[in-house]
Amino acid sequence: TLNGALLECKDGLLRLIATDGHRIALVTNAIPGDFTCLIPRDTVDWIYTNLGETIEFGSSAENNAKYLTIKTDAKTIICRELNGQFPNYNAIRRDKYRHTVTIVDPQKVRSLLARVAKCADERSGCVRFRFDGDNLTLSAESTESGKSSAVIPCVIEPALKSAFLIGMNNSYILDFLKRIGDSEFKIGLHDPQSALSLNLGVESYDYIVMPMRL
Repeated sequence: TLNGALLECKDGLLRLIATDGHRIALVTNAIPGDFTCLIPRDTVDWIYTNLGETIEFGSSAENNAKYLTIKTDAKTIICRELNGQFPNYNAIRRDKYRHTVTIVDPQKVRSLLARVAKCADERSGCVRFRFDGDNLTLSAESTESGKSSAVIPCVIEPALKSAFLIGMNNSYILDFLKRIGDSEFKIGLHDPQSALSLNLGVESYDYIVMPMRL
């Protein structure tokens, strides 16, 4: 089930969710319907490439296998639906976080994180994110590459009573930053042992990343 995406339509909301076990990406839109399926990864890629003005989903069963029929404008694809139980993403996702961090210059964060990550351990890729006052400090250290750090101004609401330190896989954060362009983004913090959330300040998109042990 980690090799595909969950398409879930219920309660007036359409959700598309994907996870690799370490992070979750979730997109939500207000669309009525009642439909749930597990779409293979290559089919998701096909939809992305061929998406037009409309898209229709249908399902059928044959010889104990479930099949999806997906139509986008003039093209149609039939694929076998993935079997299995998709992970319970709601067990990790939070409706509210204790602190919200606003970053206004994502490209600066991307550039500085890429530089700091050069000193991260090659196996873990761990970079320390330290939130304190009005600053986010990125730092990494390894016996092979030495130490590196960078400070980025940010807005933390409500203010932290003490420094908040969390370890993150730098490649997961860079993947998010590569895709949002110059858009201001927000980080949801709960505690150093819980996943943090990155989003564009809207409820329709959430990117959740599990922390690493420091």
